Amino acid sequence: MIGDDGYQLEFMEEVVGNRSPYATPFADQIRAWLAERTRAICVPWVAAGFTDSRTFRAAFPTALRTGSSPPRDDDVRHRAADPRRRRANPVADLEYATEFFSEIVGRVLG
Repeated sequence: MIGDDGYQLEFMEEVVGNRSPYATPFADQIRAWLAERTRAICVPWVAAGFTDSRTFRAAFPTALRTGSSPPRDDDVRHRAADPRRRRANPVADLEYATEFFSEIVGRVLG
């Protein structure tokens, strides 16, 4: 029962969390890329919301989920100073993410 109103809470489905391993050659490439361009570091994190990783991982069990593209140094400073300025330059963000993803693919695949 919840409160005095007679409401009951019943969990109809159990969703088991999933994660990608942290220590992988792929993560090593991401850490190396970050070290060359920024002061950011690669750390494990937990998403508090829902992603489709669980469904994707069921179809591709060895797939890794890495999160999002890395922040630029100036983006980190903006977030620390004023969270409302998180995306001060969306074009630069897109260029940076494109550079990251294309270079990481090249590093991993050779």
